[in-house]
Amino acid sequence: MVYCGGVTDCIISPLARYKVGLPYAKKGNTTHHRVVFEECHGPIPDGMYVCHTCDNPPCINIDHLFLGTPRDNMLDKVAKGRHSNGNDRKTHCKRGHEFTEENTRMEGHRRRCRQCERDRCHTCRSRDCDTHRVL
Repeated sequence: MVYCGGVTDCIISPLARYKVGLPYAKKGNTTHHRVVFEECHGPIPDGMYVCHTCDNPPCINIDHLFLGTPRDNMLDKVAKGRHSNGNDRKTHCKRGHEFTEENTRMEGHRRRCRQCERDRCHTCRSRDCDTHRVL
């Protein structure tokens, strides 16, 4: 039976293990925090993540778990300063163009410099470039 709420501290899954330095908890083919979430709230819709407010992956405290999209999970990670590659702190592309709202195009989680794309397109215009034409 799963306890569905009321505890404020993290509850670490008894199935917690370490793999490549990151804690995880497995039960069958799914993570233990997903199993706990389903026990308390019912089925998890396809494509949804069970995220942690506590940022402690082996935690199974239902009060620390919430549903979110992959994008929600990434935005939560960035907002809490856990984004590991450091690209979010860069203010300019590798060619020195500033990442402004007007000069930045998002491609998934990646930022693309529109000026660099225009420059690349300029070099291939003679070859009827359709790839970079719509910026």
